[in-house]
Amino acid sequence: MSETNHLGHANRPNELLAAFTQRYPNAHRDIDEMRMDKGSLGFPYWPDWCYAPIACSVAAIASHHQLCVDHMREWGVLDSMDATTLAALATWRKTRGVYSFDPDVYQEVCETSLDGKLPVDMLFRMPEWCIYLPTPGMNVLSTRIYGCFVHLEYNLNNGRAELRLLFDVGDDCQVVYPVTLHLGDWTLHEALDRANKATADRKSLKEVSGLPDAQKIKQAFEVATLAVVNMVLFVCSQASDISGRQGRPGNPTPTKTKKGMKVFAAQQSREWLVGARLGSALRKARSMRENAAIVIGRRGPRPHIRRAHWHTYRVGPRSCDGQRIPSTVSVRRSHLDFAVDAQ
Repeated sequence: MSETNHLGHANRPNELLAAFTQRYPNAHRDIDEMRMDKGSLGFPYWPDWCYAPIACSVAAIASHHQLCVDHMREWGVLDSMDATTLAALATWRKTRGVYSFDPDVYQEVCETSLDGKLPVDMLFRMPEWCIYLPTPGMNVLSTRIYGCFVHLEYNLNNGRAELRLLFDVGDDCQVVYPVTLHLGDWTLHEALDRANKATADRKSLKEVSGLPDAQKIKQAFEVATLAVVNMVLFVCSQASDISGRQGRPGNPTPTKTKKGMKVFAAQQSREWLVGARLGSALRKARSMRENAAIVIGRRGPRPHIRRAHWHTYRVGPRSCDGQRIPSTVSVRRSHLDFAVDAQ
């Protein structure tokens, strides 16, 4: 699969970004300023792995309406869906990374089971603050899922780390469905159960897309959530199998300005192909199997991607606080890898 074949998935996230930029024209400026002022001037501090907590988006929307946040809640002006969406878009805007999977690797990864505890350490190795994952062929209750924004959230109320998914659904580019995972020493299903279920405006989604009741929506998106979390884990673990025309993915370096260190937004989308090498190896193995069947009259074991075990070991270099940066390895291999195997 050539790198040019995976292009063309950037239109959806860019259209959604343009729509929200028009709806809240000063929001990005306000969020950037809050990021610059974090930990000073009375502003709370949050870790660098979160570009800007959702609370910053709430404040930016309040500023747009020229109201304080409490008054917005009292008068019903505050739209939690808008705040959740704006937080993802404002973060994605800094890099505009679109991570498209090799089609064969995509199918294998989406079908991977995720048993045991969620490997939280690995999620903090996302190549960018927020990534967009196209999801070709993915549907929920007859409604197409075009992709998903993924970013880490730092809850300013309690210091909790969360993984935020924002599904891009339906034919209308402004229909989204948020899913929250509370990160900790537990399984994916418990992470979902612990999350605040009020973050999803299911009524709005039902009215726009014609989906049935909230419980059926919730159950349907749990399946999609499993697939997307597996995709995120693959992206986090397979940095060497991410290719593109723009060098390597990563967050931009802050630039010194008169107001402080500022992170400027990307001027255009950057599209990355994930799993090209592994996909090529998988197709080669399958071709060899078919050729062998012609010669000897029977097929051997079907080549597939060996499921990685998401265990992490602190074997990497030490960070500035003395803790080791986790390097994740496969239990069945000396280095982390999804390998082509046969069954």
